[in-house]
Amino acid sequence: MKRYCSIISILFAVLCLAACNKENAEDSNLPKGAVDLGLSVYWGECNLGATTPEGYGDRYAWGERTAKTDFTLYNYSYYTSGDIETHNTGHTNIHFSKYTPWFKNADTKTRLDLDDDAAHVKLGGEWRIPTMSECEELIEKCTWTRTTRNGVNVFEVKSNINGAIIYFPLPGVIDGPNVNAWAAEKYGVYWTAEMFTSPDSWGHVFIMGKKEVGDMENILDVRAYERWYGLPIRPISEK
Repeated sequence: MKRYCSIISILFAVLCLAACNKENAEDSNLPKGAVDLGLSVYWGECNLGATTPEGYGDRYAWGERTAKTDFTLYNYSYYTSGDIETHNTGHTNIHFSKYTPWFKNADTKTRLDLDDDAAHVKLGGEWRIPTMSECEELIEKCTWTRTTRNGVNVFEVKSNINGAIIYFPLPGVIDGPNVNAWAAEKYGVYWTAEMFTSPDSWGHVFIMGKKEVGDMENILDVRAYERWYGLPIRPISEK
């Protein structure tokens, strides 16, 4: 009987060790700075260029690999010709050197190449800018709560799958050298890796915030913004 109990104890210990080893192996696959929300990808704990979850990080124009502080159509690296001021009903006369699926005889690219993906260029490995569907998954499978963290307006994003949490600060939008007053600390607007496929030269963004000043209803949506604006990036990593 004692021998039988000893065998059972040994088998139990082996099974526990195997389970622990499996858990540790899974944990070892988690990239540094990533959070597993139980979704299709790992989400970064911080914005690109930030050192804390509530930090704004650096700003980028869509498809540019270098952060900057002044964002206009005319200093956008893909801009070639045209004037936005002459077409206030649309941007169809603006020409770009890449990611122009609506131009005759132009490329058909609507998603950033990894060489143009600032998150991938800066962090390497499996890191990149999220797609629209990955942002939509984050909206649908997490609970979003407006709060503050260390005095900064943020959204707390809690996974409905495993309870893990990340935070999104609300840094607004830079159009020119300054943050737009209507957007400052009311909206979080982040680039996705995809663009709007129409002659309006927009990139898709993930937006969160109030519908308008005084309206406490939250926006969680994926929509289009001018691709030369200065926005932060929240990196994701493949599983």
